Parts: sequence; C-alpha cells; structure tokens
Amino acid sequence: AIGMVNAAVYQGFDTLRQHNQRAWAELWKSRATIEGPNATAADQQTADFALFYIASSTHPTMKTAVPPYGLSGPYYWGNLYWDWDISMALPATLISPAAGMGGALSKAGHLDLAMDNARLFGRAGAFFPDVGSQVDGADAGLPTAKDSAGTEEHTALDSAIAVWETALIAGDPVFTAETAWVQ
Repeated sequence: AIGMVNAAVYQGFDTLRQHNQRAWAELWKSRATIEGPNATAADQQTADFALFYIASSTHPTMKTAVPPYGLSGPYYWGNLYWDWDISMALPATLISPAAGMGGALSKAGHLDLAMDNARLFGRAGAFFPDVGSQVDGADAGLPTAKDSAGTEEHTALDSAIAVWETALIAGDPVFTAETAWVQ
C-alpha cells in the first residue's frame, strides 16, 4: 500500500484523475440502458447506481467476493454472504471477468471446508456457509444466524451457479478446469 501511495504521489493528481476518468469511461461502456414505453428516469438511475456500486466495489485484482453493500465495518465485520452468489457474481463478471473470478474463488477456493460442512449436516457434496469469513471461508455467522444454518439449503446451489456462470463468462479454460468443474 505504501508503494502505491508513493507511486500516486510521483504521478501527481492530474495524471491520476486522467487515469480514473479513462477507467470509468471504459466501465460505463457496459452500462445497460432502460428503454420502453414504461421506462422512467428512476429506472435508469437505479440501473446506473447498480453498475456504479458493483464497479466501485470490485477490482480485477480482488481475490474475494464483496461484503454486503461493499462494507467491511462494524455492521458486517467484513464477512461474505451468499448474496454475492445470487445477486452480484453475474453482473460483476460481465463488468470484469477477473473480478468475477476473484469472487468465485472466495467460494471455490474453500470447497474443502464446504464439503466438511456438508458432512457435518449429514449431506453429500458441498454446503457453503450462509456467512463466510474472508480470511478462510469458514462459517462466520452470528449466533442467531447459525440457528438457521441447517435450513439455508439454497446457498450451496447459489454458490455453484455463481462459480459456473463466472467460468462461462470469463472464458478462462484454466479457471474452468481447475476451479469451476472440480470432479
């Protein structure tokens, strides 16, 4: 981080602003436009906000999914929820395949823990936690959330779908063979 700050100081504010403007101009090319007889300005604003949120919460170099609302503060403790799998993985991958693969790795990289978790609940396959730690993917749920852990069946399928969709969109044969399609 210190090296990046030093590089930024060396480049100067004007250069950094130009790089930032070019990067955002490229990101906005993936903007979905809302059209049709019932489309409103509020509909477009909602779609634009979603793109901004995902693009500003992800980066091609990330190796994890995004905590809820991009926060890692006292409300979510930096944990990862299944929400990434069902609501953010696909659009994040469409915006940046590398960022999507990083998010998918936060699940697929901890497949061994999910398989242990499944055995714990007397199931076959993989059973990802509802709330996972960014550090090691282990169950990081709050005590009240853990009471429902045995009923959160959807999270395993959501995780599998997210990893597979990421592989299809990213088009990376190594990621597909070694991460998304583990036999």
